[in-house]
Amino acid sequence: MRDEDIVVIGAGPAGLATSASLHRAGLPHLIVDRAVDVAASWKQHYDRLHLHTVKKHSSLPFSPWSPDTPRYPSRADMVHYLERYAEQHQIAPRYGVEVKRVTCGSTRFAVDTTADNCCGNQT
Repeated sequence: MRDEDIVVIGAGPAGLATSASLHRAGLPHLIVDRAVDVAASWKQHYDRLHLHTVKKHSSLPFSPWSPDTPRYPSRADMVHYLERYAEQHQIAPRYGVEVKRVTCGSTRFAVDTTADNCCGNQT
């Protein structure tokens, strides 16, 4: 069993933004995701998909879109942005880790996962 003070579940846009914010605040943490790489769900969307919000309102903390990205980014733009975001903020999720259950103890949460030696895993 391994203890972690902060565990971020999911490495999608919200998880990446949370991880970057925690890193900037100097708070060590672990980020886990059941997928195998960054932007996994975005890579599964149809090729012609575009965001319906302008890029100005669709960026994650600390990393605006590049000026050459179209006003309404495509699926491929989003995939590239998320991959670059993870690199820029040195986010290295533990991929292939599925969270089975989160339970609340008296002072801490226990996170049970499919991975050995991960965040209080009981399996």
